[in-house]
Amino acid sequence: MFATLKTTCFNVMLFPLKITGRLLQLAIFAGLAAMCTGTQAQIPGTPASQLRQDIQYLSADSLEGRLTGSSGEQKAARYISRQFNAIGLQPRGSNNSYLQPFTFTAERQYTGNNRLRIGKIVLVPEKDYYALPEAANGKVKGTLAAAGYGIEGANLTYTDYHFPGPLNGKVLLINIAAPEGLKLPDEYRGQAGINKKIATAVQKGAAAIIFYNTDTTLADPDVKMGPRVVSAGIPVLFLKAHAYKKLQNAGNNPKVTLQLETRKIEKTGHNVAGYMDNNAPHTVVIGAHYDHLGYGESGNSLHTGTPAIHNGADDNASGVAAMLEIARQLKNNPQAPRSNNYLFVAFSGEELGLFGSNYFVQHATVPMETVNYMLNYDMVGRLDSINKTLTINGAGTSPGWQSLNRITTGNLNIKTTESGVGPSDHTSFYWQKIPAIHFFTGIHTDYHKPADDWEKINYRGIEEVVQYSLELINTLNEDGKLTFTPTKTEESQKAPKYKVTLGIMPDYAFEGTGVRITGVVDGRPAQTAGLQSGDIITQIDDTPVKDMYSYMNALGKLSTGKKSVVIILREGKEEKINVQF
Repeated sequence: MFATLKTTCFNVMLFPLKITGRLLQLAIFAGLAAMCTGTQAQIPGTPASQLRQDIQYLSADSLEGRLTGSSGEQKAARYISRQFNAIGLQPRGSNNSYLQPFTFTAERQYTGNNRLRIGKIVLVPEKDYYALPEAANGKVKGTLAAAGYGIEGANLTYTDYHFPGPLNGKVLLINIAAPEGLKLPDEYRGQAGINKKIATAVQKGAAAIIFYNTDTTLADPDVKMGPRVVSAGIPVLFLKAHAYKKLQNAGNNPKVTLQLETRKIEKTGHNVAGYMDNNAPHTVVIGAHYDHLGYGESGNSLHTGTPAIHNGADDNASGVAAMLEIARQLKNNPQAPRSNNYLFVAFSGEELGLFGSNYFVQHATVPMETVNYMLNYDMVGRLDSINKTLTINGAGTSPGWQSLNRITTGNLNIKTTESGVGPSDHTSFYWQKIPAIHFFTGIHTDYHKPADDWEKINYRGIEEVVQYSLELINTLNEDGKLTFTPTKTEESQKAPKYKVTLGIMPDYAFEGTGVRITGVVDGRPAQTAGLQSGDIITQIDDTPVKDMYSYMNALGKLSTGKKSVVIILREGKEEKINVQF
C-alpha cells in the first residue's frame, strides 16, 4: 500500500459501495483522486513495494530465466504457491495442491542408428547435418534431386519443380533461401517459408528432404523442438555449410541412403492455481504466465550474443505480480465484489506455445461451463508515464467489454483490439468460447533479451493497471455471466492458401495420429457440421490424416461447394461427419 492517506483512498476508489449510486461514486472518485495525487512516498507493505518484491524474486538470476521444465521454473512455482497460501487462496491445482503438472516434448536426441550417405560421401549427424524439428524417423533409399528453392504456387509464374515425372522415391535438395534473397517479390513471400516448402515437397511425394542455406543474411533453421511443430511424416534434414560444399563432389543425381532415428525427450511444466470461493455460480479466471526463455535456448530469444540469462521482468514477472496484487485486494478488502468466485492461475509453457493454458482448459480444475470470463496479464510493466497507453486485446469477445472505455480509474489511455486470438494465454480460453481479454503496456527494445530486468519496470504503472482491473471487476460484478461473441481471427487470413477452410484451431501439442481440434470457429464448415473441441480428425474423404501436413494436403484437394466425409475419433469412437465446404 501507499502511505496512510493513499491507502484509504486506494481502497475506496477500487470498491465503492453500490448504494451510493453511479454518479455519486464518480464524484467520490474525482474528489479522492484530487486529495491523493500529492502523496508519493512508498513504505513497506504498499502495493508498489510488494510488486517490486514479487518481480525482483521472479526475475532474479537464481531462477535462470524460468524456462518451462527447469529448476528455475519450479522455484518460481513454489514462490507463487507460497504467495497464494499467504493471501488465503485455496489450492486448485492437482491432488489438492496449487500445482498442476503437464508434460511436453522438450527436445530430441539421436540414437546410434543414424546415417546419411550421398554418393560416396558419408556425413555425420550433428557434425555435418541435423534433423529439423519437423522430421519424422525413417529409412530412405533413393536418388537426390535438386529442387532449387522449393517454391511452387498455383498462381505463380515461378516454380522450382521442373521434374518430368512423379517424385516418389526422390530425396529433394532444397535451399532455405529465397529467389533474389531479401528482394523476393511479394507474391512469392507466402511460398518461401520453410514450413510451406516442406508442405509442398510432401504433397509432391518426396521421400525425404535435405535443406541447405546459401543466404548469409538468413539464419540456419533452429534445431530445437518446439511445441507448435508438426511432423512432416518423412525425414527432414539440414546440411551445414561445410557439408553442403562436399556435395560438389557427389556427382549428378547421386544415390542417397538415409536413416534417421531419434527419441523425444519429455519434460514437465507446472501451472499454479489458487481459488477464492465466494459460493457464487460463476468463476472469473485471472491469469498470467510466469515462464520465460531461460538462457535463450528455447529458440525465441532476440539476443545475438553468447548465452545469457533472460530474466523476463516485464515478460512476464510483471503480469504475475499484477495478478497477485489483484488477488490480495479481492481477498482482503471487505468491500470487494463477491458475485463471482475467482480462480488465479499462473501458467507455464506460454513462451513455448501456450502449453500450460491449453492444458488447463482441457483439464480445468473448475467446471468450464461456470467460467464467466478471463483476464490475462502479459507484459504490463512498461507503462509509458506520459502517454499511459494500456492496450486491451480481445475486446470483441463479449458485449460486456463495452465497460472498458467507461472506467476512469488511473486516467489510462485505453486502446482496444477486437480479436480473441493472439500470442498469449487468453487465446486458449477464447477457443473454449469464454470472453477473454489481454492487458498489455507495449513492446520495447528489451523484449526477449537479457536486458529485460526489474530495474526498468514502472511499478506505479502496474498499480494503475491493477486499479483499472479492480474497477472493471467491480463494474461487472452484478452483470451475471458475460455473453461470448466470436471475433475475426488469423485463421481467416490464412484461408486464401487453400480454396476451402474447415475452420478449426488445431491442438499443436497433440502427438498422436491425426489432428486434434482445440477450437471451432463459428459459422465455418466444422461448426456447422457439428465438429467439436477434442475431436481427432483421421481422414478427409479418401485422404488419411496422420498429421498437420497430411491435413493441409487433404484440404488442398477440395474446392468450394464440395461435400466431404470427415472421419473423426470422438471419445475413442470413430464417427463419420458430413461437411459442406
